[in-house]
Amino acid sequence: MRLIAFAILALALAGCKNKTTTHFERVAAELPAAEAAARKAGLPLHSRELAPPELKPEDNAAPLLAKASKLLREVRLPERRDLWALAFPKSDSGARELRDLMRKAEPALQLLSQAAARKGVNFGRDWNTDRSWAMAFPEYSELRNHAKWTAARAVVAAREGDKSRALREIRTGLRMGEFAGSEPTLIGGLVQVALDNISFRQIEHVVTLQNDARFLGEVRGLLRKSIWRNDVWFHIQAEVVFAGSVIKLLSEGGSEELMNLMAEETPKDYVPDGVSRDLAAKSYRTRVLQHWTEVATKLQATSDLRAQAKVLTDADNKRIDDSDLTNQYFALFEPRFGQFGQAVLKREAVRIALDGMLAALEYRARKGRFPITLAEAGFTTRDPFSEQPLKMRATKDSISVWSVGTNLKNDGGEENQVLDLVARYPRIPR
Repeated sequence: MRLIAFAILALALAGCKNKTTTHFERVAAELPAAEAAARKAGLPLHSRELAPPELKPEDNAAPLLAKASKLLREVRLPERRDLWALAFPKSDSGARELRDLMRKAEPALQLLSQAAARKGVNFGRDWNTDRSWAMAFPEYSELRNHAKWTAARAVVAAREGDKSRALREIRTGLRMGEFAGSEPTLIGGLVQVALDNISFRQIEHVVTLQNDARFLGEVRGLLRKSIWRNDVWFHIQAEVVFAGSVIKLLSEGGSEELMNLMAEETPKDYVPDGVSRDLAAKSYRTRVLQHWTEVATKLQATSDLRAQAKVLTDADNKRIDDSDLTNQYFALFEPRFGQFGQAVLKREAVRIALDGMLAALEYRARKGRFPITLAEAGFTTRDPFSEQPLKMRATKDSISVWSVGTNLKNDGGEENQVLDLVARYPRIPR
């Protein structure tokens, strides 16, 4: 009896294996059609299609940024001290320490200003590689450091009454974000969000110190130019190429590179018993292309950031709920793209709230009081989350303007990751 039971179990397992193999074969057979549909939808299939346009040497900011990075690495901050905290000295010795730091950083800051005036940036990456999953972006951390330095220098300039210098540093800081976001990668988009948020907070501190009508108008002019220029799909498209690169690595099988990519997983987790690596790779590539073709088509049908963020969130949820083995690639390699969509939307909400606050400050500079509503100040841009007017609260000497944020609830101007997204005057350093 035991032998019969084992024989039945073996046959059942063989049937499951055959069924799985047949399913992978059916999905792999859809690959030519998936590639044709992807092409029609504008999906890139090789990293060379993501390469930025060539720039004349005199138009490329990259060499100046590299020189500035080298110089700033030589400027030593006091041990366990943060640059942003140093920008708000609480003593005479702290002020002297800050002046000394800024003097040492001045050559680098001059280079950053020159870089910001250039047409664009090309970091000279090898976009022709077949190993795009291994591409590194070390310049992004340098850009973040540059944004911090320009933010601190803008505050110092405003405190010293040098409004021209403060404007220049605001412009430079915003340009650092644009440089990061000029590359069609998810990480580039995320870095731009982070850098822009540094610049937006910088502006709050600067206008706390300098807020005559003309200066506020010039700051608003810079801020209006910093709208999110590239749509969400621009930054997602590289993930199609990176996915294809990793899947190709999977088909080669058992490499140390793949094991490192997978952290605690092992290559066999991707390939069910009875399915060859080549067949698994073709099936995964089919599913990746089908997924991103559908997403790209929806993203390209709207320019509304709120709608684009929802497309990505819905795609995440659909992918997670799908238990098909030919979709398991997503569960192991693909990040949650809906989070990126939300990050871009939050960034834009902060920018709009800041613009509304500046409009109210301009009104006060002309009229001697804050407006009763933002509409009274001529500001009617709506909250990108609620699609309703922004919230505002003003006293004689202070004002807050905010978006309701991701929870879509008015939390009275309370700030954190899930509550309101607030622009505040005066912005007091912590």
